Amino acid sequence: MANKRKTGGALETKWGVRDIQRAIVAYTHNDNSIPNVAWGFFGSMECDLVQLTDSNRIREFEIKRSWSDFMVDFKKTRFHDDIRICRLTFVLPESFAGDRLKKFCADHYAEFKREFDFLFYAEGDRCEIVQGQWVTLPSWRQQYMFPEQFRTETYITAEMLKTIRKNDVAAPYRRRLFTEELARLYRLGTIRLWHWPQEEGAPDEKDKGTENTENTENTEQAEPAERTEPAGPAAGDEHGGGD
Repeated sequence: MANKRKTGGALETKWGVRDIQRAIVAYTHNDNSIPNVAWGFFGSMECDLVQLTDSNRIREFEIKRSWSDFMVDFKKTRFHDDIRICRLTFVLPESFAGDRLKKFCADHYAEFKREFDFLFYAEGDRCEIVQGQWVTLPSWRQQYMFPEQFRTETYITAEMLKTIRKNDVAAPYRRRLFTEELARLYRLGTIRLWHWPQEEGAPDEKDKGTENTENTENTEQAEPAERTEPAGPAAGDEHGGGD
């Protein structure tokens, strides 16, 4: 289902949230990804997608499909302020990349309440992450895993970052998850797994039902094999007697 590309309230992408969530998981190579986490873990705050790192920390991905929705996010009272969210990434349409996003960051960076970075998804034949931007210098692992073309121009400069980090009052308190929190998050992941749509090309329930029906019909048409009861003792042998 294609949506018109217009700046403002209209969507600027044809992809749905689940398409983008799959693209993020494929890009990050992290299967510890749980979509749509809200009251079951964070309470009133909702996360489009969270990932668990090897050190039991949470990375949140905030998916945006329109420019107005992106700007509204910065006016919220709670700007991803949970101390268990150690890294925040905005996932935006590729059309956001460039001067428009650079101007927004330059004009409003003093209002940003925490540090974050960006990923961009394409509008081609398939939904996939095409480029990203790290606010800080990428680690050696990121430089090894992701080629140079995935990095774009800097939208938040080092000077902007100093101001943003001063505004981030929750930074000293961010932490890893406790054991009980890990269990709760994994439980939510298991629940989401059963509601996750099947991959393209996989038979859906309707196809499975048709196949099962055909098998049932073939079984019903087949003649059942006659059951042969084992022969019982003779009348005279019932009590051990003979002649």
